[in-house]
Amino acid sequence: MNNNEANKTLLRGLCMIAHSIGVRAIAEGVQSDNEIATLKEIGVDGMTGPGIKLV
Repeated sequence: MNNNEANKTLLRGLCMIAHSIGVRAIAEGVQSDNEIATLKEIGVDGMTGPGIKLV
């Protein structure tokens, strides 16, 4: 997902639609720090998965 601009554009659009109707966008199955950074940039509100660490 990190390197595919089409996927990022699709996910950004889905986040915008979700936010416009008052829904939070949650990403599941996040596996790496690169994915976390990309998802934050796109506008995802929350994440779950093996790559998520509690600080």
